[in-house]
Amino acid sequence: MPIPALALICPILYLFFRETWRELDWDAQEHRGVLLASAKSTFFAGAALKSVLTLEAKDAAAGFAEIRALTASYRALETLGCPVVSLLAGSALGGGWEVALI
Repeated sequence: MPIPALALICPILYLFFRETWRELDWDAQEHRGVLLASAKSTFFAGAALKSVLTLEAKDAAAGFAEIRALTASYRALETLGCPVVSLLAGSALGGGWEVALI
C-alpha cells in the first residue's frame, strides 16, 4: 500500500497514539511537555475519506468502535498532565484540527 502524501487518521495511528501517550504518562515527571509535529507538508489532514466513503450500514459498529478508540487516544493526550503544543507547518484539516486544538 503506498504511503499517502498527507498525514491521515487510520487505525494504526490510534495504536501509535495510545502507546506513545502511555509511555509519556509513565515518565510524566521526566517530561516538560509534548510537541506534536508532522514530517509531511500538512500538519494532519484528518480521516482517510476514500475509506470513509465506502462504509455501509453493516460497518456501523466497527466504525463506532474506531471513533471511540480515537476519542480515547485524544483524551489520553489531553490528560497527560503536561503542556501539549501542536507545531503547525501546513494545514490542519478535519480531525487534524481537532488534534491541533488538544
